[in-house]
Amino acid sequence: MRTGVVLAAGVLAAATAYGADLARSVATYETGTLRLVGPNTACSGDQFFNVEGVSYVDFSSYAVLRFDATTVRAEFDATFGSGNWTLSGAQLQMVETGATFALDGFVDVSFSTDDVTDCKTSASPLKYPFTEGGVDDLPVEFITQWFFSPGVAGDVDSLDLSGSASLLADLASGDGVATIVLVDGDPDVATSHRGQDPFNDRTNAINYRAARLVLTAQGNVSPTTTLEVAASAEESGTIQQGGPRGPCNGDRFFNVEGLNNGTFASYGVLRFDMSEVVSTLDAAYGAGNWTTTNVSVKLPQEVAAFSLDGFVDWYTSTDDTTDVKTTGGGLTYPLIENSISDLPIAFITQTFFTPGVTGDVDTVDLGAGPDVTDIWPADSFFTLVVNEGDPDVAATYRGQSPFGLVRRAPRLVVTAQGGGGGGCESDACNGNEALKAKTRAKSCGCQAKMTITNATPGAIYGITTPMGECVRKAANDRGKVVVKECPSQDGTASVESCGLSKPVDCL
Repeated sequence: MRTGVVLAAGVLAAATAYGADLARSVATYETGTLRLVGPNTACSGDQFFNVEGVSYVDFSSYAVLRFDATTVRAEFDATFGSGNWTLSGAQLQMVETGATFALDGFVDVSFSTDDVTDCKTSASPLKYPFTEGGVDDLPVEFITQWFFSPGVAGDVDSLDLSGSASLLADLASGDGVATIVLVDGDPDVATSHRGQDPFNDRTNAINYRAARLVLTAQGNVSPTTTLEVAASAEESGTIQQGGPRGPCNGDRFFNVEGLNNGTFASYGVLRFDMSEVVSTLDAAYGAGNWTTTNVSVKLPQEVAAFSLDGFVDWYTSTDDTTDVKTTGGGLTYPLIENSISDLPIAFITQTFFTPGVTGDVDTVDLGAGPDVTDIWPADSFFTLVVNEGDPDVAATYRGQSPFGLVRRAPRLVVTAQGGGGGGCESDACNGNEALKAKTRAKSCGCQAKMTITNATPGAIYGITTPMGECVRKAANDRGKVVVKECPSQDGTASVESCGLSKPVDCL
């Protein structure tokens, strides 16, 4: 998952933490497998990248991986203060595919300053072998040699690249785009890893992330910033009459098409893993010592000949598990039939889709109401359901598979601010507040739900949960604050500043 942070105006009062470490991952936006005839241009060229020695003849190949650290650098600036940090580590993580032809052997790993030469299309000048006649296809600086040992599908191979000062400098203070080149160091080696396309099928317990760089920075936490944290869609589903659209187009594209589009009529589902968003905000403000002030979703358009303007309806859903990638989940168009919805939904907003050009980014403001902000902290997933609001609309977007720097996967942007005040204090109490607490069994264990009513709209309240965590959150416009904890335990929920407490009993 790609995460990033950009600066926005605001003030928080969090304690300054000196010498803190912050690690963030950057998913590859481009992978290329270069064979004798050039790049593998088929769908598999996006789904996988391979390094195969000269013994494999037509399948002999080397690989190029590119990463854009721009948003992560902005996050480090926001967390530590602009330029007030040092990039101390870089680790390359690659997810094995479990290919039957995989064979162990040596692979040479290098850094290249060439971030632009085409490694994806038939127009590319790059071809196997990487070095021919003493000339390299790309300028490279050797980092390390790695011995690949095949495992099973889903195993993660991790390479420490921190020893390359050039790589760290390029990521920290250069253009932010880094290119890694993997070349066979053994005539019989055959590696196969997940490429730029992630793949998530919870029904069959398969979760293949794209290759990624994990970057670690050290610095000082700034007490005067508001953060915007972005999570890329882990999963997108285009649900047609026969069920979810299959790969690879079901991964590459995300379409919402009205009834008049016939067999192509569809609604869409987007899922985001919010765990890195939470950890980013916890690292910056202190665990739970922050408030979500806005949530929006950004979608790169993928314009087709059939794209057509019209209204689109946006919902959130508390169902983060139903399979949206295969027919196993039972989802079919339409979303709502005989007044029954395929998934539990809460309406948020309606937008008007206008086709532009491919790469245009539509931003949909979801606000910060309870149907948005209260449904993802408990299990760290966030699900959006997008449906036609017009029988003729054909809204066409990029799906979970990124493509270059222009057409990234849909991204959810969470804007947050520190609660301030220190401890678990509330900004103010009007004397009329009441606290309720109840529990229910969930897949995560005992979930405790704590609700403040009659609160002052906009005021921030500090709730201490049964697990001893402090959660500071603003009351909505109805004077309500809802906090969920899972797993929780027997104990007491309290709002110390207002003199409120309730027992919590996990049956």
